[in-house]
Amino acid sequence: MTRARIVLFLIICLVSIEGKSKNYTSGLDSSLVEYSDFSELIRNRKFVEAIPPGMAFIVNYPGEYARWIYPKLEYALWYAHDSTDASDSLQQFYARAADRLYDMALFHYGERAEYFQSRKATIADLWLNKSDEDVIREYERAIALDTSLNSRLYSRLALRYESLSEKDPKSLNKAAQIYLMLLRREPKNTLWQTKLTNLPLSDNDLFEVNRAITESNPDDFTLRWNFVLSGIRNNQHSQILSSLEYLVNKSPTNANYLSTLANTYTVLSQFTQAQAAFEKLIQLDSKRKEHYRDYGVMLKKMGLPKQALMQFEKSYEVSGKTWSIALYEEAKLYSEAADSCGGNFEDKIVYLLAYYIFSDALEMDKTNKEIASAIEAIQTKLPEKSELEQKGYRAGRTVQISGDCYRWINRTLKIR
Repeated sequence: MTRARIVLFLIICLVSIEGKSKNYTSGLDSSLVEYSDFSELIRNRKFVEAIPPGMAFIVNYPGEYARWIYPKLEYALWYAHDSTDASDSLQQFYARAADRLYDMALFHYGERAEYFQSRKATIADLWLNKSDEDVIREYERAIALDTSLNSRLYSRLALRYESLSEKDPKSLNKAAQIYLMLLRREPKNTLWQTKLTNLPLSDNDLFEVNRAITESNPDDFTLRWNFVLSGIRNNQHSQILSSLEYLVNKSPTNANYLSTLANTYTVLSQFTQAQAAFEKLIQLDSKRKEHYRDYGVMLKKMGLPKQALMQFEKSYEVSGKTWSIALYEEAKLYSEAADSCGGNFEDKIVYLLAYYIFSDALEMDKTNKEIASAIEAIQTKLPEKSELEQKGYRAGRTVQISGDCYRWINRTLKIR
């Protein structure tokens, strides 16, 4: 005899002894008998047969035996849905019944509300084919009750946010935030890294994603380097500096790391560190033209045009005198010097020198829009032909660059 039947027997005996009326005990007897019969079916693993009386019981006696009836009936419904050869229509019946059960349990068995809400969200997602908005609402309610939900449920919510992103682009950021949280929770789980890196995020969001991935795997050079590149694209140079210094410290002969560090110092106007980094870089990799160009840009930013010019000229030489960008940087150096000097004829000659070099650079790279734009911008600053002739500067004549502003140039140009 089951415990429930023993309790029923004892109650009947007590009623008989005390002479209570049948009307007084009929409700109690009915619910206990029905619960006992339901439990007997569950005990005998007759789960499908237990569902109709179980559903009837929670409708007729929603608050009675809640601690036992709801978990047992839930188990029967999940078994019937997943463990039998139920047709699609029957599976939908079990799914709707489970959804009803969870609604009843949330109201009448509130001490386990967080559990029932998470299960309600799960069947809304996997069984009931509800819309993204409806499923998201159920998961969010579950999280509001218990933020420590398992990672699987959080990842299902993130997938729904991804699905909704075509309608609501902000949902993509919500998915990213969930994956970031899961990555911090499980830093060694590469699934969350993969999920994050596959999201079509903006540069700013991707930077934060790469930061979190790096923090979770601080010794992974590839992840740290991806974070650095993401920071450069997003102009977050101060945020990536420590990672770059770490990479260079760990791999001092890696020219890419050292070059990026030197240029980052330049952007941050940390010129002493930048100069030291460029010197090491050129010692390490003296055949790369970009290093000299970048060093020249840094020296120009320091206010050292003569030293910058030397680096641009070196860049051009290392390239085999074929790199238009080295000429472009040299011409820009002259043009910017003339901009800052005074507007007299000497300045116009320097503009003319810059114009000639810009033109030579464009001849090397006819599709370079930046060089073409520089030529267009400087043309209004050039001396008129009549001005040149008045000074005796006719085509073919060589002219020395002069003027207090231009002592560092020390070169001539041939009038064309």
